[in-house]
Amino acid sequence: MWHAHPCLITCTRDYRNELIAAECEALTGGRPNAWGIANGSTDQVLDGAFVKQGVQVLARADGLEQLVSRVAELGLHQDEFRIEWLAAGGPEDRRVATTAIADQIQGRPNLNDPEHRFLLVAEAGGMAFGSVVVEASRDYRKHDRKPCHTPSSLPLRLARCLVNLVPRDVESIADPCCGTGSILLEAAAIGLQARGGDWNPRMVAMSRQNPDRISTPSVTRFSSAVPTHVMGLT
Repeated sequence: MWHAHPCLITCTRDYRNELIAAECEALTGGRPNAWGIANGSTDQVLDGAFVKQGVQVLARADGLEQLVSRVAELGLHQDEFRIEWLAAGGPEDRRVATTAIADQIQGRPNLNDPEHRFLLVAEAGGMAFGSVVVEASRDYRKHDRKPCHTPSSLPLRLARCLVNLVPRDVESIADPCCGTGSILLEAAAIGLQARGGDWNPRMVAMSRQNPDRISTPSVTRFSSAVPTHVMGLT
């Protein structure tokens, strides 16, 4: 149950997808439930592919009336805020619940371009209200601009997710079938030394070109061993 932890993690909601659950567990230490909610650390949410947000819980309650009272006791002052809603099986109405909580915050709401975001979670067994403290950067999207790719190139979001499964005490990885280098790009983006190879020299050439054509500060150098078409990102 997520009730016992001071931080909540939200993920793309798909309880059937073991890959999403594995990424969440690797990054945060928590495994999401059917609603995409986990208990865990927010320290590495920024790198997430399917992990979305880290939320510091400010109040919990069995129901809306009790939660409203507890939020009022916090004495929150926040201008330019928005309350977001995550329905996780609870019976509460979104508009009624978010309005009731917003009325307990001193400050002006801003629904279109907020400076601060809160999250209100309604589960069958209770409710939680918290502050969104970190959100995945989705910086893998910039690699969509890589000029060299094929129809079979690994989607970059999936590549980031796979790289996120690497234990954090590992400093380097090798991809023996690197193709156009999706895994290499994402590994370098989170600070790993990445080396790859491919039987096809054309794939090797494409993998070398991609970091030079997009903004990838973590990628600084390629080296090549021609007989095996091996290259390295350091």
